[in-house]
Amino acid sequence: MGVEMMDNIHVDKAFIGTTGVLLNYGLSDYSYDKGILSQKFIEKANEVIVMIDNTKIGVKNHYKFAELEDVDIIISDKNPPDDWEKEIDKLNLKWIEAKK
Repeated sequence: MGVEMMDNIHVDKAFIGTTGVLLNYGLSDYSYDKGILSQKFIEKANEVIVMIDNTKIGVKNHYKFAELEDVDIIISDKNPPDDWEKEIDKLNLKWIEAKK
């Protein structure tokens, strides 16, 4: 029902949580249902903001639902790995380290 409802709405900003972000794979999750809903939000949003903690960085889970190029901003408690910097710049992806 949630996915069908998403076909008829538009959002300015989508705040997405996920259980995995891998540089050359994208965003993934354990849950197919959550992944499908996140995918719909990404499709319908002007701006996509992903919120993760450092345990999700470099993780690949069962269901891939988006590419990193679909994301505008990542907010995390850690900066990205050093070897990700060049690709993040190429994708024009903004990475924000959240501080306490």
